[in-house]
Amino acid sequence: MKTINLLIGLLLISGCNYQKNNQPTESDVKYEITQVEKSFNEDLLENGVAEAFYNYAAPNAVILRGANNLIKGKEGIKKYYSSEKYNLAKAYWKPEVIEISNDGTLASTWGKYKWISADSAGKEVVLEGYFHTVWKKMPDGQWKYIWD
Repeated sequence: MKTINLLIGLLLISGCNYQKNNQPTESDVKYEITQVEKSFNEDLLENGVAEAFYNYAAPNAVILRGANNLIKGKEGIKKYYSSEKYNLAKAYWKPEVIEISNDGTLASTWGKYKWISADSAGKEVVLEGYFHTVWKKMPDGQWKYIWD
């Protein structure tokens, strides 16, 4: 009987380790997020601001612009960035810091960005600063931002 109990205990322990080992590692998730940020930036450069911000937004995503201006939802974000002033805008960014939740379903990134657009006279305007994005892993496995 002791042998059977020992065998059952070992199987349970190895089963728990198997489940734990099937979880992506922190470095795996950080790599995924790095790739998503890179793809997001490439999409913006290739397809424009409105398309990129729409493509990478979760359904209820929120973007903070200015001190008190929230843009809510994928459709609202696309509408906001579809205005003429964003047609030729370009942006470049790369996360410097990536933090991952314990369960690997949320991530936070921040780093420097450069935003290049034109003013009403057509003169180039360059803005530089820091971005902060919160990412959530969707049920289909894709990462979408919920806060930018």
